[in-house]
Amino acid sequence: MQGSGRRRALQRMGLSLSIAVVLLSVAVPAAGQRPVAGAPVLGLWRVALSVGLTAFGGIVLLGFVPAFGYGVIDSIAENPFVTGMYGLVGTIGLLALLVVTWFLAAVPLFGVIVAFVIVVPVSSILLLGAAAGYIVVGRFLGGLVGVSNAWVGLVIGVGLALVVQLVGPVVAVPVSLPLTMLGVGGGMAQWFGSGGAREERSVPPATRV
Repeated sequence: MQGSGRRRALQRMGLSLSIAVVLLSVAVPAAGQRPVAGAPVLGLWRVALSVGLTAFGGIVLLGFVPAFGYGVIDSIAENPFVTGMYGLVGTIGLLALLVVTWFLAAVPLFGVIVAFVIVVPVSSILLLGAAAGYIVVGRFLGGLVGVSNAWVGLVIGVGLALVVQLVGPVVAVPVSLPLTMLGVGGGMAQWFGSGGAREERSVPPATRV
């Protein structure tokens, strides 16, 4: 019972901090729009949008669809190579679909409607994939200091996303793309492959061997 209460407290803390990050990532650019030497400050809107969406995606995975979200994270942690292979195929397919959508959008009205119907779910999948990847890395880093919790992993992952986005696309793309692939692969493993992670999570912790 004590461990369960501690877990819930960590989850509430992680949720609160994640929401705070989302709010701050929207507020900071509004306060930092004054140009420095005629140039925008660090492209803060881009940084804020990326970090805010990563935090939002993590909240959705852990707070709103926890059975699926934790299953994705566990799949990545247990077999990153297999989920990475799934994710490579899945991410290439999704990006190819976005390219096709770009051409469809040139068709008046019908093309725009079709493009919208495709872009929203595809972008959502990529967003959740990136969030899952950052959570896995954050949970691993937290585990190094004895705090292996998904919500804490989300907070650490969002901090990592902030750092790489501040450095710039030259770092953000090589870091975020593999993490997105892992997240997409973890989702594919849950949908098409192993439901084992979800079955394992359904077993009460006290009865696990």
